[in-house]
Amino acid sequence: RPAGPDPPPAASDVRKAFDTYATAASATAPPPAADLYAAFEAFAVQRNPPAAPTAVKVREVFQAHDLNRSGSLDKKELRSALKALGVDATGTQSAALLARYDADGSGELSRTEFS
Repeated sequence: RPAGPDPPPAASDVRKAFDTYATAASATAPPPAADLYAAFEAFAVQRNPPAAPTAVKVREVFQAHDLNRSGSLDKKELRSALKALGVDATGTQSAALLARYDADGSGELSRTEFS
């Protein structure tokens, strides 16, 4: 095998990791979150190669998907925004991302949290 970074995980591996996380969320011992987020980030890079969204693109996507103009994205709006950025997340995956990045615990992502 040639030297270099490991190839990104397959979409099915990422979905399995998210499903494991969602299932284990009610269990006493959560799954290794670092593995889950590393898999998602690798998958996101695979889906959005180095031409990652610029700050302007992220702001535009946020504004376009904040349908109720609340200044934050709920789970449904987040899922739609992720899709616009090239990440086809399930409802469960969107909820897991929302829980992970919702720093203020509001149940929604502000533009700062989304960035």
